[in-house]
Amino acid sequence: MTVRTFNIYSYGALIIVAILLLLMVTKAVPTEWNFYLLGVSILLFIVRIVLRIYFSAQQKKSSEV
Repeated sequence: MTVRTFNIYSYGALIIVAILLLLMVTKAVPTEWNFYLLGVSILLFIVRIVLRIYFSAQQKKSSEV
């Protein structure tokens, strides 16, 4: 995965989370789905954080060499 791919994923994840939040707030989905949508949102953020840590460590390692 390159930095460009990470940036695309990062912004895409933020857009998806915003859409899911909008769906929950406007009650466009059944309220039973809110828990699952929240779980998907949290999972996207966790993956995003892990990838950010990975790329930060990779960039730090390459700058030391």
